Amino acid sequence: MIDQYYRTVEGFLELVKHWEEVPSDSWFYALIFATCLNELIQYYPTYFQYSSDLLFTFIDQYFKISSGDLIEYIKLNHSMETTNIFNPDLQRENWHPSIDKIVGIWTEFYFRWNISLMKEHLKEVFNCSENANEFIIMRDQEKNLLWLPKNLELSPNLTNFKCQSPLCLVSLPAKFSTCTNLNCLILTNNFFEQIPSIIAYLPNLTLLEMSDNIIKYLQKGQPFSKVKVKSLNLSGNRLKSLQEIEQFTKLGSLVVSKNQIQTLPFSLISLQQLKILLCNNNLITIVPHSLAKITSLLNLDLSCNQISFIPSNSWIYLKKLSLHENNLSYLPSSISICTALEILLISKNKISTIPFEFNQLENLKCLDASENKLTEVPIWLYKLRKLVLQFLLLFINYPFFS
Repeated sequence: MIDQYYRTVEGFLELVKHWEEVPSDSWFYALIFATCLNELIQYYPTYFQYSSDLLFTFIDQYFKISSGDLIEYIKLNHSMETTNIFNPDLQRENWHPSIDKIVGIWTEFYFRWNISLMKEHLKEVFNCSENANEFIIMRDQEKNLLWLPKNLELSPNLTNFKCQSPLCLVSLPAKFSTCTNLNCLILTNNFFEQIPSIIAYLPNLTLLEMSDNIIKYLQKGQPFSKVKVKSLNLSGNRLKSLQEIEQFTKLGSLVVSKNQIQTLPFSLISLQQLKILLCNNNLITIVPHSLAKITSLLNLDLSCNQISFIPSNSWIYLKKLSLHENNLSYLPSSISICTALEILLISKNKISTIPFEFNQLENLKCLDASENKLTEVPIWLYKLRKLVLQFLLLFINYPFFS
């Protein structure tokens, strides 16, 4: 780090390239590297173009994706511009860590999943009272991490609030209700157990993202029907039911992937503006008939569930239907009514035949029927009058193409 180039984001990305040469079982060295670098950033922030937040990304993604993909991920999620505290004119001879510096524990990283310890740490940082149990983590315009205690003042002109840092945000303070112009609220990767009731007092909120929290249910009795939320993301939580989802009457997009949902409630029919419904990677076994009555639906993803039955009435205006990796043994011929359908994904099921009526799907561009039990190429594919099909996947069927 004596070379100032490696204290820039571009230089850090160059270092990341070398980590692909490190054996995969040497993860401990990557952790030591990030921990030591964090200490230097804390004591000498003006020497670095990036903050410790970049190290969070490096460690969290290092074992998930390859080096090349990690570099692209960092480029997309971190600014390449110099912050106002970074001083590129500092000379090398000034880069001598003082011996009076005491190396501490990287609390924000090692204890980020321990809510009680993190609360105490934040109280100590701000010298807060014992009653200050709520904190907000957000970024300013220079992408610096700010820790704000419960009694903070928020501007009523605030329109976007983003908290994706892996610390322990568990609630929003009451003063959040003053942000009446807020239209985008992103609270991913935190410890919320429910949707904050305070959002009922944010009349202009249109986008709410709360993926990767610990939400188990949607609470009753909240006046969410008054808000204008059009996009709601609750993926990666612990939801077992979508009861009370009808409170969000303006929804155009609902993402509840990677939960523990077993059934879809009848109340979904009240969401007549819903265009996107993503319910993949759950425990759903039955698709209710009422779902077909949402005539506005354009994109429906029910992949990676346990569905064995699709209702005979279908979605007239649907453009994309994903039923990948379920327990389907057949498809109802009524799907042919979906003449607007462009993408149909039915791979990894037990389907042995595709109804001849599907020849009415004249807008179909992509059909993935791989890894099923098809014995022959569907005859209706040859009889399509207006063939616009661009992608056809039939591999790994039995005995056809096995």
